Amino acid sequence: MGGFIMPHQRGYSALRRGRYSAPGFIYYLTICTADRVKALTFEDVGAAVGEEILRMASEGVWHVQAFTLMPDHVHILADLGDSLSLSQVVARLKAKTRTSLLARDARWQVNYFDHRFAASEPVLPVLLYMYLNPYRKGLIKTSEGWPWFYCHESVWRWFKDRLTEDLPEPAWLL
Repeated sequence: MGGFIMPHQRGYSALRRGRYSAPGFIYYLTICTADRVKALTFEDVGAAVGEEILRMASEGVWHVQAFTLMPDHVHILADLGDSLSLSQVVARLKAKTRTSLLARDARWQVNYFDHRFAASEPVLPVLLYMYLNPYRKGLIKTSEGWPWFYCHESVWRWFKDRLTEDLPEPAWLL
């Protein structure tokens, strides 16, 4: 093996390298459907995914600060609990919502994106990104609220002060 250098690994294994699950830390997750199939904002699928995210919160798996369902992916901002690792949390969410997705000829992508926040890192930029995502993608008018956005009341109390009548500033979308 002397002198042999492993080429840079890409793909799923590269995503997992360095992934560290730390209870109590805030994570930003993006989980996509396979082949980016647009299924998550169908009423039945969206309800199943949203209910499972909140069920897991009620069981202490995580504390969900916010989530946004987009047609082909979900963004989640949550503090990880101490009962499951991050990969176990994502696996549970995917497993519990699999049947709903399959009913719409969709399935979850194998991998997912995660970002663990540093203790001093602000969540506001990510929360704004999540909130504005459906508006920026042209899925809804700025005069309407996105039905697939959830924000925990403790976060909403300070976040809503940045909005006008609970809606985004049109200038934010430029």
